[in-house]
Amino acid sequence: MKNKTILDIRYFGVENYHFDISYIGDRYARKLREFDFKTREYDHIYINFKDSLQDGHIEISPQDDRHIYVNIGVSVNKFNILNPDEKFIFIIELTTEALRALCERDELDFEVVKRVKNLMLQYYTELEIVHKEKETAKYKVVISYQIRPLNKASISFVEYTDKITGVSKKKILTKLKTYTNIYFLVSTISVTKDAVTLKPRNSSTTQVHLSSYRTPIQIPIVDFFTKDDKISSQVMFR
Repeated sequence: MKNKTILDIRYFGVENYHFDISYIGDRYARKLREFDFKTREYDHIYINFKDSLQDGHIEISPQDDRHIYVNIGVSVNKFNILNPDEKFIFIIELTTEALRALCERDELDFEVVKRVKNLMLQYYTELEIVHKEKETAKYKVVISYQIRPLNKASISFVEYTDKITGVSKKKILTKLKTYTNIYFLVSTISVTKDAVTLKPRNSSTTQVHLSSYRTPIQIPIVDFFTKDDKISSQVMFR
């Protein structure tokens, strides 16, 4: 049995539950993936809201290829009277319980799940997810992103640390048309004494995803030490 790294958490049966649920699963799954959370032969976890089941009751359906379905009892009436913050917390707790059931059945690492749950509850929509990093004895570069923070556009960041001086600077890299653009936008990181270069993924679909971006991205090191909180837009867009 080959373990997989989690890729996706989605919600089904949510049409009558009055809340924008989708990005919660995206954030949860991508943060778990950052921490290299391993499942079994599935990497897509689909959580199915069931008003017909007793509240909190969980049933795991047979695996379908790379997908696993977790049915969980959620009362429509009880959910819909909650305020938005209560609904947000409820869905995080519900997702955690679905993951707990899989961890117990498949002997997965629930400590990683608990760590991500706590981060989700701490940062809400502003949870930051590391996409890629490169580190040497002289420097460290980290590319990260947020998925629809405060219900605004997804956004990416670049952080440069000079390990000789200990100085670290973080900037907004760019807003993202969709958060998945970051996977195509930054595939490799290279650093010279003058610049950080971020090269896109080399694939047939990259151009479709990145038609609005200027690639490769080359950021002069001096840009990290200006007063602006973001990299010049001239670096990014066509």
